[in-house]
Formats: sequence, C-alpha cells, structure tokens
Amino acid sequence: MKRIGGSFRDPSGFVFSDGERIVRTISESFRPHWEQGLHSGFLAGAVASGKLVGFSEAVGESIPELSEGTVPGGMPPVWSRLNVQRLPFISYPYEWCFSQLRDAALLTLDLHEEALDHGLMLKDASAYNVQFSGRAPVFMDLLSFALRPEDAPWIAYRQFCMHFLAPLAVQAKVGLWCGALSRLWIDGLPLAHAAALLPWRAKMSPGLALHLFAHARLDARHADARQTSQTARKATKVRQSLKAAHNLAQSLRATVEGLRPVHRHTEWGDYYADTNYSDEAAARKAELVERIVSGLPGNLALDLGANTGRYSRLLAPHFDLVLAADMDELAVERHYQGLRHDKEAPANILPLVLDLANPSPALGWNCEERESFAKRCQADCLLALALIHHLVISAGIPLPLVARQLAELVRPGGRLVLEEVPREDSQVQSLLAVREDIFTDYTPQGLRAAFAPYFVPEASQPVSGSVRTLHVWRRLA
Repeated sequence: MKRIGGSFRDPSGFVFSDGERIVRTISESFRPHWEQGLHSGFLAGAVASGKLVGFSEAVGESIPELSEGTVPGGMPPVWSRLNVQRLPFISYPYEWCFSQLRDAALLTLDLHEEALDHGLMLKDASAYNVQFSGRAPVFMDLLSFALRPEDAPWIAYRQFCMHFLAPLAVQAKVGLWCGALSRLWIDGLPLAHAAALLPWRAKMSPGLALHLFAHARLDARHADARQTSQTARKATKVRQSLKAAHNLAQSLRATVEGLRPVHRHTEWGDYYADTNYSDEAAARKAELVERIVSGLPGNLALDLGANTGRYSRLLAPHFDLVLAADMDELAVERHYQGLRHDKEAPANILPLVLDLANPSPALGWNCEERESFAKRCQADCLLALALIHHLVISAGIPLPLVARQLAELVRPGGRLVLEEVPREDSQVQSLLAVREDIFTDYTPQGLRAAFAPYFVPEASQPVSGSVRTLHVWRRLA
C-alpha cells in the first residue's frame, strides 16, 4: 500500500492505496475534530445524503508503510484508520466544464453550512476535495471539517474564492477557455489575476465586488511578508458570529449561482449539425457501435471526441463508468447540462474537457500531486470516432505517435474501437485544402502499420452510406 502523491499537505491524516482499497489515517491531533463530526451526526448525515464519500473504521487492519503508529518521515502519530469508498475515476477541476465547477462550489458551501450547525466548519475549501461519481459531485476529503471556535471567522474563505469563485467568474465574464487557467495555478487562481482579466462591468456585481475585487485589493495591500504577518495577527482577533458565518456562505452562494457562462459559438459546439454523414450513414454507425460495445467486457469506457455524448450513451449500459472527453468547453458544458436536466439520462457518464493533443500532465510538487490523464485512465474500451484525421492532419501528430498515445489509455486486453476516415472523405479533403499535404503515411496501410505494435485486429465493418470503416482492435499485453 502506497501513499497517494497528493496526500502530504495536511498533517491531520494521509491517504494510502494499493490500487483497490483506499485507506485514510487520522492523526492523534485531529481526534477531537473527528469525534465531533461523528458524535454530532454531521458525518453520517453527509454520507447518507450522498454529499460525502462513504467510510468505515479499519479495525485490526495494518498498513506496511505505517510502523509504531506513525507515518514515514516522522509525521504525526496515527490515532485511527478508515476504509474509504473508492471512486471509479479521479478528475481535476481543469478537466471540468463551467457547470461542473459551479456544482462543486455549491456542494462545498452546502457542507460548510451543515458543518456550522454541528459545531464545525470547513477548514479546507480546495476544489480538489470534490470528485464526480458520474454526473453527481461528491466531497471526498473526510478530514476537511474541524471544530469551530466560538465566533471564529471562516479560515477557508480565501481558498474558496481562489479555487471556485475566481475561476467561475473569468469563465462566465471572459470565456469558457479560462477554465484551463486552473491547470497553471493548482493552488487556486490568484484573485489579483482574476480581477485583471475581468471586464470593468463585472464590478457591478455586488458579490464579485466584495468577494473578488475587494478581496484582491486586500491581498495586494498585504502582499509584503511583514505586512502579511501583521494582518494574520489581526485576523486572529476578528470575530464572526454563527449567523454572520452563514450570511457569508449564503452571499457566496448567491454570487456563484448568479454566474452564467457566455455561450459563444465554438468550433465543435454544434458538431452534430455540421457533419458529412447522411441520416442513413449516421444511423448505421450508431447501430454498429452499439452492437460492438454490447459484447465488450469491462468497467471503464473512454469516449474521445465525445462532443455532446451521442455515442457515450451507447456505452453507458455496458460499463460502470463512461468518460466522455472533448476538447471543446462548450460541447462539454452542453453535454453535462443535458445529463443534469434529463431524468432519463444515464447516471454513469462523466463529461470531461480534454485535448488529446495536449492532455492533462502530471503537476504539482515533484510532479506527483496531480497525475497525468494517461496515468489515471486505463480503459477497458476506448471509442475513437471521427478523431484520427483531426489528430494527424489538424494537430500534425504522426500516426505512430497517435497509436502509442491511444495505447497508453487502454489496459492490456482492452479494446479500441477506431473509425478510419480515409483521404477521400470530404472532411479530410477540407482539412487538406488549407495546408500542405505532408501526410504520406495517412493511408489504410499506414494506419494498420502504426497500430500493429500495440493492437491486434479483431473485426472491421464499413459504415454504409460513407467511405469510413469501424475497426475493433485488442490491446496487446
């Protein structure tokens, strides 16, 4: 069992995994906070409502990395251990669309207010504490709730503004592309940066004026380390009643709820309305995909270039979780909103913002805090429809490198369902019309040669009414 790379900042406890189980330690110093959460009924209520991951006491279990009740490196003594519900996939805020981040923010405020009513408060308002189990957000950091001293201010207020309010504001007022900024600042978007990006009219929002612009000015005023220490000493004397704490949370809630993304046209936002498929060919393709995936075993499916999820829904009945990834923020936003508002929609589809030509890398301290997308994803089935020509011709990635990248996302024995889009296809011709044709290996023979080191062909089926072909290939061990 190994300690998870992102679990080192909070001495209250650490998280370990053996690939199957998740075990969280609780330090002796955090004991009174945990017991308050248990005895007050807060933790049980949050789990029962689906807002908090489930857990149970790990009685009698040992972790080889823990000896004599301490964690490696002389860190705090361990008081207790928990078995924690294992989530099927870990995603990060820079892979979420606007509405996913907003839902995560509202969940965070929900739990903070519930904690206030049980003698606690949220001490850690990081967006990384929230995950999505399919389309529903769930809070996963069990040790983020601490005893609230009487009339104490909310210590995670600034962190909430940096992790949630600032990224949401710039996405709503500047553009959905600003969601990628969270990849540059994994400790939260600096408020001064957000204030500089926002248009002047954003100051007309009372919530943004207070929680972002005024907050940013306060940060700037106390940027000097000596002034910051003086401010910290003053902050310990600030008093905030329980009612005032609720009022602050409700003001943040109103500000977050009032933000709406600007739905500007994007390249792929209306993809399904602009394809070269006839109705017959589109129906035939969907029929073939459904027939293929219904016979594939596994738990995790990945739909690359999913757009608004037409084919992701075909995967959903056959896998525990479907990752529906697309580079277009608007397409992912529309997909997520569609899932949230359609009562008949599958609950096991997770839309994600992902550019396969520039996928999420390993980030953070020692490049271990946040794992790369490839490290997190070992799909049983990878759906790559109408994708290969964009990677090779639009992004300029050689076929052998595309094959290697796709192979990294599929577990040994898993399947790749790839749509071959040949040169004579009108979409390929449109791409080649605006650039020099240097893609000499973009042929059926070149495609097979590029994927041969990683995959074994199992089946191929032409899509009637088009020049395209669906291939099913099995990943080599």
